[in-house]
Parts: sequence; C-alpha cells; structure tokens
Amino acid sequence: LDVPGVQPPPEQPQPSMPASMPMSHRRYKYDMHNSAKMLRFPPGFRCLHVEDDAFVQMTLPLTTFALLGAPFDQASNGEEAVRMAAQREYAFVVMDNQMPEMSG
Repeated sequence: LDVPGVQPPPEQPQPSMPASMPMSHRRYKYDMHNSAKMLRFPPGFRCLHVEDDAFVQMTLPLTTFALLGAPFDQASNGEEAVRMAAQREYAFVVMDNQMPEMSG
C-alpha cells in the first residue's frame, strides 16, 4: 500500500516455515483487536466504499478496511457516492463497476 502520509506497519518477525510446506498448510494469524495499530493514517484520511450488493457491502470492509484500521464510509450507488465525495475529500474510492443509477 503506497499512499502518501501512510506509514507502513512495523516489522515483525515471521514464523519460520519449511519451504517444502504447501501454501494451504501455512497459517497466518491476524489480531483483529489490534488491527488499527498496523498502519497509521494521517489525520483526515478516509476511504469510500461504493457497493450495491448487501453481502459485499458487509464483508469487504471487515476483511480490508477494518483489518487495516482504515476509516471508511459507504454508499450504495454511484449518485450517492458523488454526493458524498462532493461533501468530503476521500483518499481513495473502491467502487463496483456495474451499479444501478450510476456505475463506477
């Protein structure tokens, strides 16, 4: 992730795993409670997630933005996203490319 003003997470030792171990058997543990400590975002940093599918609207933010500790807002269509972007500056927008009313 190369966003101006965002500091990379601190280096942490990685568990040693034999090179011969299949990728499917390698496990990485994520600490959801301390995820906000992974990256430090500058003041005012915010992303906008635009999605009309309710399942994706709930799962993508939890598996990406929340895991990184990134603050975000959500819109359910393109017109709503344009209105929101006119009221606030977003560092980036993640948007579905086939949506009702206005696509990405």
